[in-house]
Amino acid sequence: MRGRMNAIHRLHHRTLRRAVLLLCLGLPITAAAAPTPVPAALLAPPLEGEVNVNTASVEQLELLPGIGPTTAARIVEFVKRKAVSHASQLMRVKGIGRKTYDRIRQYIIVDGETTLRIATPSTEET
Repeated sequence: MRGRMNAIHRLHHRTLRRAVLLLCLGLPITAAAAPTPVPAALLAPPLEGEVNVNTASVEQLELLPGIGPTTAARIVEFVKRKAVSHASQLMRVKGIGRKTYDRIRQYIIVDGETTLRIATPSTEET
């Protein structure tokens, strides 16, 4: 996590330095000096496996993209009241709308074992 945040910080720092340089030179700040989008690879770690929302812990749910500690705790409380029979029922949890659901849907199961983990890069030689 710290490595990703440092990369994001460096990206924004570099963009700010460019803008200040252009202003000092009296040049207009154009789209080229505008902040560049952060690569998706820096935003969320690659995941593999699935998470059973009915049995998952807060820590396991936090691995899901867009799910922080508060939303993860809400999911745990939600399934304590009544087990989820379909993944789309998670949209009833405060903090999970259509966009968040679409991001996590591929990792959600309602039966079986939780196998979700951060993917390790392949070290196969070609």
